[in-house]
Amino acid sequence: MSAYSQNVAKWAVVVATGGLVAGLLAVYPSLSRVGRDMGVPVAAATVSAEVKPTPIDGGNALAFAKALQANDCDEVIRLTAWMSDRLRRVALESSDPVYVAKARKKLCEKILARPYEDNVLRKEGIDDQFVFAPGAQLEVVSKDDGRSDLGTAVAERVWIRVTYPRRETAPLAPVAAGSPDMKPVRQWTVGVNIAREGEQVLKAAVQGNLEIKRDSAVFDWPQ
Repeated sequence: MSAYSQNVAKWAVVVATGGLVAGLLAVYPSLSRVGRDMGVPVAAATVSAEVKPTPIDGGNALAFAKALQANDCDEVIRLTAWMSDRLRRVALESSDPVYVAKARKKLCEKILARPYEDNVLRKEGIDDQFVFAPGAQLEVVSKDDGRSDLGTAVAERVWIRVTYPRRETAPLAPVAAGSPDMKPVRQWTVGVNIAREGEQVLKAAVQGNLEIKRDSAVFDWPQ
């Protein structure tokens, strides 16, 4: 082969190789960038997979919330310490099943009623059925040791973030501590204390069983 032919062949190889490298860098710009940033060859660059957090088990606290949403009175009573105790006392006072059934019906009517005028967070609290209303989104966000002043040992306190779908039916709450101005709550976080014995919901407010984390309230609604 002549010297001219050899030079032509060499230039063909160079052009082909350069085109291949340019093509790879065009297709994989992110890899070349990662490689340069880390000071390693492009082939050694890797992208780590996103790790999702493990969901927190809400246990009986979440079951209680869902029972209220579903208007499942029997389940609410079973999961609530003071309600179960009240019906046990009624049964001890009278062996008449009709009397006990009337007491249960009266209790159900109270804990599942949602009159509009009572859908308000007051100083004493708010009834559970307004917090865990049908259609609200529930998310268990954390757990801790719970209260120590409830008269019985607490196994855990489960914090649940509640998000409401419509401002027209959301609970009203003061926009700031001591403020008379009320707005519908878009989202807030509430605590449910679970007894060590029996694993039932304990009463933690004058009105209702829940601890409302008042500084967690969000009043901004999507347009």
